[in-house]
Order: sequence, then structure tokens, then C-alpha cells
Amino acid sequence: MKISVVMATYNGEKFIIEQLESIINQTVLPDEVIICDDKSEDLTITIIEDFIKKNDLIGWKVYENSFNLGYSANFSRALKLATGDLIFLADQDDIWLKDKIQIMSEVMNRHLEIDLLASNVIPFYMDEKSNKVNYERIGIKSLVKIPFSSRWIKPVRPGCSFCIRKNLLKDYYKIWFNKYPHDCLLWGLANLNSSSYLINRNTIKYRRHGLTASNRGNKQLDYRLVNIKNEIVIAKRMLSYLTSKNNFNDNKKKFIRKQKEVYEKRYNALISNNLFSAIKLLLNIKYYARIRFWLTDLYYILQKN
Repeated sequence: MKISVVMATYNGEKFIIEQLESIINQTVLPDEVIICDDKSEDLTITIIEDFIKKNDLIGWKVYENSFNLGYSANFSRALKLATGDLIFLADQDDIWLKDKIQIMSEVMNRHLEIDLLASNVIPFYMDEKSNKVNYERIGIKSLVKIPFSSRWIKPVRPGCSFCIRKNLLKDYYKIWFNKYPHDCLLWGLANLNSSSYLINRNTIKYRRHGLTASNRGNKQLDYRLVNIKNEIVIAKRMLSYLTSKNNFNDNKKKFIRKQKEVYEKRYNALISNNLFSAIKLLLNIKYYARIRFWLTDLYYILQKN
């Protein structure tokens, strides 16, 4: 199977070399590497082009956007340009363990039922502003199928750990919209199709710092409202997609429809600062991706009352 690596870069001059070196030092090399740069204002493009030339890397291509697309749109462009049967997602500032491609591609080759394979990661922190992450152990087996739940669109591991089959993308662009996280949608599609799995092995060193994409944006109420609204939109788009699939599991559709309704009520409760509405939503707690989302909603409302 042809193997692609896709990477989205932006102002990554500080750490990009370590990531590029970890890719060319893999025990199994990719057939192509697609890098989309989102109009960096530093030397990221120059560093990448010099690295490709210095190492004579045939199959490595770098594309510079004519204007800044934003992180998710830039990554979505890179995914569209990939031609491999298996596609590995890479962030610009992580470090891959040398056997990442070998381990994950072997699993994908043995298990054709998997459309998305995530792996464990080793977080390391560059500064005190970095968000600390603590991923729960899932299962005791080396390979775990992730069942459908209220977290169906919330990846169990970061997108930079993913290996996907190209066929997962055939419906991706029908549903994705700008600003929605690409990794969440990929995970959601695979999870709904019962094809999302986790391999309980570390494959990358996952760098955390104040400039990390997942650290960006304030965590205040406005930011929260935007996120809830995006979840409502993606649920609507996913329901339209599922409706076109006549053979799709009706129970999953019913669950997502109800979850969308609950998130609409969440949004309205926060907008209107309605404490009673927020408390009443506790009756629908099973539709929350995480219980702490309800608790945090309540916190914001109590702050205003």
C-alpha cells in the first residue's frame, strides 16, 4: 500500500527540523510527504525546502497557500492532495518514534476493518503555559475498537497520532466546514462506521507549548458558545449525510438527533443565563460528550447570577 504523510505548517521554524528528521529516520519510509504551509511569516518554508533539497527527498512536496486559510482548512487541503492508500497525519512540532509508520501500517494491513487508527502519545512540555494532558488508558489489549458513545466525535487521542485510509475522505468534504477541527470529523466518521481503533503503543513525542494549535483561543464564554454552535452545525450536517445512507444504524441517528437538541438547549441556556434550564439539562447528561461540560456551563451561569 502507498503511504502518505500530510503536515500543515505555520510559523514552525523553531521545531520543524526535529519533526522532519524523525520522518526521514523511520524504519519504513513514506512514499510521499505533503506539506501545506499557511503563509508563514518566518523561515518555515525555506527550512523545509532546504531540508528536501539537502536530503534529495523525492516524493516530498511543499505547497504555500496564497493567503492564510486557518489550521483546519490548511490540513484539509493537505489531506485532499494526498494520494496514498494510508495517510498519516503529522503536526509540525512533534517527534515521531522511529517505528511509528512500521507499527501502524502493519496493523492497518492486517486489519482491513480499520479506517482510522490512533495511537498513544508521550506528552512533553516546553513552558508553564502549556496545557497539561492526561490520556486515560483504554482497554488492556494492544488493539482496541472504540465503541459508539456520546463522545463519538471526540477523538480519544490527538489527530497527530492518526493513520487513516484514504477512503475515509470520500465523505469528509461533504460534511466538513471551515473552522471545524479536521481530526474530530475524521474520528466521527470512522466511529460511526465502527472503524475507529486505538493501538496501545506510544508512537510520537507530543510537544505541548503555548503556541500549540490546540492551546490557541481563550477559554471564556464566547469561545465556548462558538464551540457549542459548531457542534450543533456538525451534528446537522452529519444527520443529513446519514439520512442519505439508507442502511445506516437508526439508533445512532436518533442519538445524534437528540444530542443536537440537547446542545441547542445548552446554547440557549448560556445565552439567556437561565439557571433553571441548565439544571434541567442534567436529565439529559448522557448526551453530553463529557460530564464536565455540564458542570462548566453551570459555572458560567452561576458567575453571572
